[in-house]
Amino acid sequence: LEQVTLEIPTMGCVACINSINGALSKVPGVVSAQSQLHPLGMKGGSATVVFDSSYAAQGSVAAYQELTEAVFNAGFEGASVESVRKLST
Repeated sequence: LEQVTLEIPTMGCVACINSINGALSKVPGVVSAQSQLHPLGMKGGSATVVFDSSYAAQGSVAAYQELTEAVFNAGFEGASVESVRKLST
């Protein structure tokens, strides 16, 4: 399992959280997705995604792209991978 943190600069409201979590949850291999807004005064938000990289036919990099594309397709531009961490199984 891997934990990926996505930076989502165009996220701006509580309804965005539900949209992003729903979109990320539909990506094959995603175990959990939790997004949040940055603290007051900071624009955007982030999402923490736990996923099983064995579902990624073309490796982890392709899976990261699928995650950012899911966010884009939900209507939020500019999502990028901020960090990746391997989780013990």
